[in-house]
Amino acid sequence: MFTITFFYYFGLWKYLYIYIKLIGILEYLTFFISYTLTCTMDPGIITPNYYLEYYKVEKMKLNNYRICSICNAIQDIDKGVEHCIDCDVCIIGNDHHCPWSSKCVGYKNMNMFKLFVCSLFVHIIYLTFAAIFAAFEVNAQRLNEKK
Repeated sequence: MFTITFFYYFGLWKYLYIYIKLIGILEYLTFFISYTLTCTMDPGIITPNYYLEYYKVEKMKLNNYRICSICNAIQDIDKGVEHCIDCDVCIIGNDHHCPWSSKCVGYKNMNMFKLFVCSLFVHIIYLTFAAIFAAFEVNAQRLNEKK
């Protein structure tokens, strides 16, 4: 994805003004960094001993917790802990497993995932705008050459 858009930028580069190039570089960096952080951040993985290490078992309300049948982690129902079949772990606030990042989106990386999706949307709009602008520039150059 990043390689294709890089060469797309490279093809359009000579037809764009400097301020459009700078906007593209900033937008591309935001897109790349947000994607990288989404892929590398911990989504909120719960180990089987997570709640035993951080909370006293006696103080836990037994009706708000359940044991995961797959990984034996203690799941807090109020925090939305669910097991991800693809990652084979329990995640706090599990939203979904993202096939683009090969990572679960959970409580800890949700904001970075939202930034990634927004920057992807801006990336597509920018590439469309840059291609249209470059097409007008090429047309203008051809008309000037004919005169």
